[in-house]
Amino acid sequence: MRTALKMWLVQNKKKVTEVANELGITRPYFSQVISGKKNPSIEILDKFYELYSDTEGAENIYELFRKR
Repeated sequence: MRTALKMWLVQNKKKVTEVANELGITRPYFSQVISGKKNPSIEILDKFYELYSDTEGAENIYELFRKR
């Protein structure tokens, strides 16, 4: 799961700070999600998918976290 999210960031040339800001969360919190220390809320997942559904791999990320 962590690997998938890290790969998504690289593939889509996104920065942690940029995505965190767009999701309305802090960079440290998003970093904890990436590292597997925290799970995002359903609201954050839905916002992620709303913002990035057109990017490569976003649907996989969304589904992986929804199953948790």
